Amino acid sequence: MLSRPSRFFLLLVPAFALGIGIATAHAQVTIIGSLGNFDVHNESGSDCNEFDIELEGPHPEDVYHTYRNPNYGSPTITALPGNVGIRVVYAHPQHATPRHAIEHFGVSIASGHPVTAQRFQWVPGTVNVPNPPPPPPPPPPMALPRIVSEVVVTPTGPIIRETAENLDPWGRIMWILRSQTRADGREVALEELMVDDPLIEGATPVDLEPEKLEVGSPVIIEEDVPDPGDIDSTVIIYEVYENRRVLIGGQWEDAPGPHYGTVMMASISQGQLCQFTPDIVMQPDDVEAPLDGAALFVVVANEPPQGGEAFYQWRHEGVDMPGEDNAILEIDPVTEADAGMYTCVIRNGCGSVTSHAAQLTVRLPPTFQWQPVSVTTCAGATAAFMATMSGTTPITYEWMQNNAPLDPMPPRFSVVTSPDGRVSTLMIADVTLADEADYTVRVTNVAGTDVSETAELVVQAEYIPGDVNRDEHVNAQDVSPFVDALLGPAPIGLSFCAADMNHSGAVDGDDVALFVEALIAP
Repeated sequence: MLSRPSRFFLLLVPAFALGIGIATAHAQVTIIGSLGNFDVHNESGSDCNEFDIELEGPHPEDVYHTYRNPNYGSPTITALPGNVGIRVVYAHPQHATPRHAIEHFGVSIASGHPVTAQRFQWVPGTVNVPNPPPPPPPPPPMALPRIVSEVVVTPTGPIIRETAENLDPWGRIMWILRSQTRADGREVALEELMVDDPLIEGATPVDLEPEKLEVGSPVIIEEDVPDPGDIDSTVIIYEVYENRRVLIGGQWEDAPGPHYGTVMMASISQGQLCQFTPDIVMQPDDVEAPLDGAALFVVVANEPPQGGEAFYQWRHEGVDMPGEDNAILEIDPVTEADAGMYTCVIRNGCGSVTSHAAQLTVRLPPTFQWQPVSVTTCAGATAAFMATMSGTTPITYEWMQNNAPLDPMPPRFSVVTSPDGRVSTLMIADVTLADEADYTVRVTNVAGTDVSETAELVVQAEYIPGDVNRDEHVNAQDVSPFVDALLGPAPIGLSFCAADMNHSGAVDGDDVALFVEALIAP
């Protein structure tokens, strides 16, 4: 089940998540893109280190730009089973978003199918706890409105029609308050869809009061199409409110309730001068390249002579790349910053066409974010060494003892790897003096190999359980030092190990009964 995102405070819910459609019309006007940003409160009830978005309709190649979150970085985008949609995952095992905190995400879609269904969920997880138990199923969130932009031919000419529909599966009423702004002669950028951006702050109200949006009763806004040869961006902001029942004149009536989110949607359209626009016959393919290697993208298009000379412009994450104006894009050497989505816009005298998005994956060598650290523990306890990695996955881990490969034989030895493959932990249960050694881990991926720093295991073994004062007897003289160990932190030494009766790694209430038994034993 999905974590309830209400008070999901979708401050900017993406247009792609609202079902923006790319419609074809016989008029010489097309919608060539859509994009949206959103902020989301973590109201899952737990700290979370992953946010998942599932959209039915678009395909991975339709995504040409994603918002790079400062905490989570760029998301991974994969096709849903059966290629019926996409899954967008923002995840970082070493960052936990606490309850009620806000994170920001966003995606741009160049072309594709309307979003027919959408799902969001926070995935619980704290730092260094990559796979916590799932929380109990929460109640389902209220569905957000679906926004569809399309070109419609009317008797007086083509128009751009935007339809907001309530598709809540439970039939719940919502209210919307709309405002609008327009960027003439240009494409707006994903990063402009922010509540404090001048473009958004200058929006003009469309509604004076919130308007009821019921299932089966869409709300429509119509706009003029851009002039021939122009590209315009229309941004419409929807403040979304829950419904509440109020008693007026002895009758219960619907009224706007708590604010649920603010939806921002940008529709990018162009007016074509004629019908002979370029036609792409070979789309660019995804590329994987090593750091400092080379990457090559190629697009092939028919260039109708009636449309005049064709011009090419490559884009990285939706931004024009200066000087990259050929059908072939070569990146050499590849840097980490080059990773992401690439599209090519091909223009002639009639209009433009944009290629599918091709992804450049930079193969990064494994790099230690957290090195194994030395451990001092008591005989009979459990020791753990952990390594946290960055770099291209999959990453393989080979733990070594005194530079020799260690065969983790259960039940005493075990290796646990996190689901994302970036955290590996070596566990040694019931340690003995024979386990004292230097431990390292060798990590390998497609881009290289590295070996961790050395972590030493020291085992405290020469002690009698309960003999906290180390006089080789368990008697009344051990009571006071046992209480000291119980009440305050103490370094792990022989006295600590003697007080840690159950080998849990801590002196706590569970050790008291065992200490008393040792104290009164004959």
